[in-house]
Amino acid sequence: EPISQLAFRGTAQTGYRAPNQAQKFFSKVSTTFIDNQPVQTGIFRINSDVGNELGIPDLKEERSVNISGGVIFKPFEQFQLSVDYFNIQVDDRISLSGDLGESGTAGAETIRPVLEGTGASTASFFTNAIDTNTEGIDVTSKYAVLLADGVQLQLRGAFNWTDTEITGGPRNPTKLQADFDAVILPPDDRRALTQGSLPETTTKLTASLTAGPVDLTLRGARYGEMLNADDDAPDEYTLGTEYMAGGEIGYNLFDDQVNLAVGARNLFDNYPDLDPEQDTFDIILPYNRAHPMGFNGRFVYSRLTISL
Repeated sequence: EPISQLAFRGTAQTGYRAPNQAQKFFSKVSTTFIDNQPVQTGIFRINSDVGNELGIPDLKEERSVNISGGVIFKPFEQFQLSVDYFNIQVDDRISLSGDLGESGTAGAETIRPVLEGTGASTASFFTNAIDTNTEGIDVTSKYAVLLADGVQLQLRGAFNWTDTEITGGPRNPTKLQADFDAVILPPDDRRALTQGSLPETTTKLTASLTAGPVDLTLRGARYGEMLNADDDAPDEYTLGTEYMAGGEIGYNLFDDQVNLAVGARNLFDNYPDLDPEQDTFDIILPYNRAHPMGFNGRFVYSRLTISL
């Protein structure tokens, strides 16, 4: 903190995450539809007969290195701005493989004899497939001012940019040939991880006004473009920029022991872009389930809070 209005901060951490029980021991065979045809797909444990036959190695822990740094600027008492950069490297990241043995994919003929007697025609498994690097920038600001006696206004803003890249892998189990690269981590999963897990940018604004017993809050958000990854690249599409607004007004009674409030989220009933293909399950769930604004539309509520 070289001067009272300016401060710097930074952290460096290492960590690890052990495989969870589901990743190590979960298995199932279920029916799914590929090109509108029913297919029996299996998820197999690493120590199962199928796993041993394919030479799938035991899961290792994920290891990470996280560094971050930023600056806090407070030119005057009512205003504060902070800018932070973060970088997270994850090695041996655990992911569920694609469906080995699916018709038309690499090595399908090699897998099928291994699956005889299992009731499944394809196999997938958890493996330490990839290394990833995630970096981003967070910007936050706050401004508070007393407009009159008992009347205070507070403005807040937040901006985020995040980018994820695959830096290593996919790594194949020891007995599988290199042609399985595109099956261990299918192209759509790769694109979903690097381009479709979050919007490119997210911006949020909040304004809060307190006037005696009345509290008024207005919120707005802007979500940038994001990819809707699909098994077939031609069927992929980009979700456009979306905006969402909401607010709440409350009234305090009995020396702030009782609060009555009404509010709304997604006030203008906005939704992410529809899937233009509308095939199979997309008819049932036509919206991207990963979009942060959700797909439930407007939500209006009332709330009574009693403090004893």
